[in-house]
Amino acid sequence: MTVYSDKIRRVILKNTRTPSTTLIIVSLILFFLYPALSFSTDYYVDGKTGNDTNDGTAPTPWKTIGHAISTAVNTDTIYIRYATYRESLELKSAEMSSLQIKGISQDGNMPIIDATGEPRAFDVKDFNGTIQGLEIIGAGIHGVNIAGESNNAQIIGCRIHNNKKGVHVADTSTPLISGNLIYSNSQCGIGIMGASSPTINGNHIYQNGNGSPAGPSAGICIPGNSSPRIYNNIIRNNYNSGLNILDNAAPVIVNNTIAHHRGSQNSLGTAIKIIQNIGIEFVKVSNNIIIDNDIGLFSTAKNPVTGNDHNDLWKNDTDYFGFTADSHDIYTDPVLAVDYSPSRNSPCINAGSRTGAPAADIRGIFRPQGKGFDIGAYECIENQGVTSETSGHQSILNSFLFLLLQ
Repeated sequence: MTVYSDKIRRVILKNTRTPSTTLIIVSLILFFLYPALSFSTDYYVDGKTGNDTNDGTAPTPWKTIGHAISTAVNTDTIYIRYATYRESLELKSAEMSSLQIKGISQDGNMPIIDATGEPRAFDVKDFNGTIQGLEIIGAGIHGVNIAGESNNAQIIGCRIHNNKKGVHVADTSTPLISGNLIYSNSQCGIGIMGASSPTINGNHIYQNGNGSPAGPSAGICIPGNSSPRIYNNIIRNNYNSGLNILDNAAPVIVNNTIAHHRGSQNSLGTAIKIIQNIGIEFVKVSNNIIIDNDIGLFSTAKNPVTGNDHNDLWKNDTDYFGFTADSHDIYTDPVLAVDYSPSRNSPCINAGSRTGAPAADIRGIFRPQGKGFDIGAYECIENQGVTSETSGHQSILNSFLFLLLQ
């Protein structure tokens, strides 16, 4: 900064304090003090009209995402226009660690990353950037693999389906997975391993798994020493479990709606299932609506599992197996709309616990709106009921609001 101090002083002394010159002075100061800001660039990719010999600007975009990633650097944003991109992409070098990769929808259609024949669509390590607004399909192993210390990575507003695993988080990564549609992945929607602790907020996770009792088959699979925070999600119709928990995992499962997990002839459908490879005796399960499952809370432990409180369990064939019933749990129809939001007369309104509840709901509405916190993914707006018309994934703004409120 001392290198530029005399230069800045001379500019200030030579100019009068008119609004225009003041603006020039401020701009110069920002340039000298923060020169890196001037090197942040927006690039564009268009799989239909682009060419990798272009310069990547909006009028003359590149054709492939891989070329854009190999050219852009940390502070840059890559905008991807609607097309189908048959690519498998890596983000592992330091130069790529903070890239912003954002899809531009066309008529409601997201750009498609089709990784058919490849193990992964996105393979990232030590990544702290954003993957946003893309449809990710076809990967033989992982739609998005997040490894290393990806502590500020964000997977936001994507459609992730027809992969083996939709999103896989490993090592010590702590990404945000928010506002996504994650469905029809053959093993699980989200797999969490190692000592990772992602925040999984505001997603619709459904129809994942293959129903196999022998392997991981669920909306969210949580093994190892992982400790994910799972808030404000709609988790439904997965085969056969909403969440599978094993080893020494310690998830926090708060304010979700977990519904319609029914098994086959060989296995039962469970909302939350603990498989005791090592032994888990406490799991934080609070403020959840758990409805229409073969079993609501299931554990194979010899000793009962505790940690569940202020949940609504309704129309499950069995509410608890291996869990201790909590005096604050309720057992009544939550009176939900088609999008799983509560009606005005829902008994879940104001019936939740304040302890550990997220500061906003699936739409970014502040909690609480009434006398207390609501049970489930939605917070009912006081005296109005819930009038949201969900389109399957939540706005990107809500994801950032959630981060700010934590």
